[in-house]
Amino acid sequence: MMAARWQAKGFSLVETMVASCVLAVGVIGSASLHAGVWRTTRFTAEQGMALAFAAELAERMLAGSRAATEAEGLTQSSSPDADAVAEWHSRLAESLPGGHARICRDTQPWDEGAAAWRWECDAGQGGDAPLMIKIGWRQAGEAPGMVLAVAP
Repeated sequence: MMAARWQAKGFSLVETMVASCVLAVGVIGSASLHAGVWRTTRFTAEQGMALAFAAELAERMLAGSRAATEAEGLTQSSSPDADAVAEWHSRLAESLPGGHARICRDTQPWDEGAAAWRWECDAGQGGDAPLMIKIGWRQAGEAPGMVLAVAP
């Protein structure tokens, strides 16, 4: 007569736990990847929005409008162009988290030492520096996230 043999079928507890750990590492890695992609996508969208705001103001300036032709103090003026710049500033602040801008003449907007844009403006010799639109927001940190030269 044949002896009945007992054979184990299925997976052992150790195999199941190892498979669960491998799956957990994969899920955590995937979640981390998705979070990084989401942050990058959000920052890219904000950067695109900042570029659109800078381009809008640059078009106004290049079209011969008096809006933003002088560096600081435009929003304190009572001219209609200053009102347009003030409205532009408020839309910027509403659209970008912590959005703010500076319009000035600057010969060196890039800081080589810090490898970042700088907020300070030097106005150049005799006012011949290019007009810059510097836009920053919370995601860009301390330095401006976007600098656009309008005209020399």
